[in-house]
Amino acid sequence: MFMKSVLLGMSGGVDSSVAAALLKQEGYQVIGITMVLIPNNEEETVKDAKTVADFLGIEHRVLHLEEEFRNKVILPFIDSYQEGSTPNPCILCNEHFKFGAMYQYAKENGIDYLATGHYVSMKDGLLEKNTSLKDQSYFLYRIDPDVLPNLVFPLARFQSKEEIREKARELGLPVASKKDSEEICFVPNKDYVSFLKKNGTKEIPEGDFVDLNGKVLGRHKGIIYYTVGQRKGLGISNETPLYVLEIRPESNQVVLGSEEHLYKSQFTAKDCKFFVDLFPFTRDDIVAKIRFRSPDVPVVDLVPLDSQSVQITLSQPVRAVAAGQSVVFYDMEGHLLGGGIIS
Repeated sequence: MFMKSVLLGMSGGVDSSVAAALLKQEGYQVIGITMVLIPNNEEETVKDAKTVADFLGIEHRVLHLEEEFRNKVILPFIDSYQEGSTPNPCILCNEHFKFGAMYQYAKENGIDYLATGHYVSMKDGLLEKNTSLKDQSYFLYRIDPDVLPNLVFPLARFQSKEEIREKARELGLPVASKKDSEEICFVPNKDYVSFLKKNGTKEIPEGDFVDLNGKVLGRHKGIIYYTVGQRKGLGISNETPLYVLEIRPESNQVVLGSEEHLYKSQFTAKDCKFFVDLFPFTRDDIVAKIRFRSPDVPVVDLVPLDSQSVQITLSQPVRAVAAGQSVVFYDMEGHLLGGGIIS
């Protein structure tokens, strides 16, 4: 009997390892592939994935993309922070690598499907929210719509990481107890500031803290140290708590104010991508997320500003809308409709 082939991204972690075992159980010819994205990291990146592949009796391949990853993920991450934004590099990695380079590799090598260990579902030809708290659909709005028919998500039915670990123990996988990976794989110890100071392409000068009226409140250490909504680490004493409301790279100012000024219901997004056509906007069943963990908020209006930018109006104000983060849209059934980068 002919077996359908599937290319599975394998990081050596628990999620992708369980995905590999499940795909094999379902009768796929599984080809595991590990992308080496960070220089001098091959041994650590590949070792566990190869161990799991050997344990399961599946083929394992390695794809070196260090230079491409630097150009398409690391440098934009650095540029965004230097420009006063708070980027989400995992979204770019999914677009260009996990569902870009890997999909291209599958096509070029005659492999039928592409699979990953993401917690996400497919329904009606669209990506759909997974019902668990681990849902990762937010990070996938930028992938090419042409990829969707060829995707397989073996972990769609799982509700928690502990459930995945229990499955890994049941399967006897050698990585069942392995710790989760770093939040951002190329930033050691989650120390963004040290990473940016070491790898940045611009000087990060000190500047002024100002209030909404432009009054100088003190000096800041450099805009890379701050993000919208931040309260701690400002070094400013005030009768009432102060929060970062805005970062202005053109004047090198960080705007501070009370928490009430962090809320807004209207903002813009650029570089938008949609899986369905939402314009002219007449729907009343669209919700938005402005961060991975933020609640869904109904969308009142979407107005195109140009071919890739929109103005968004929500039904209620949301806290700390940060430039560089993504706003992502769903319908009431949980279908992922698209998104853009908050500007």
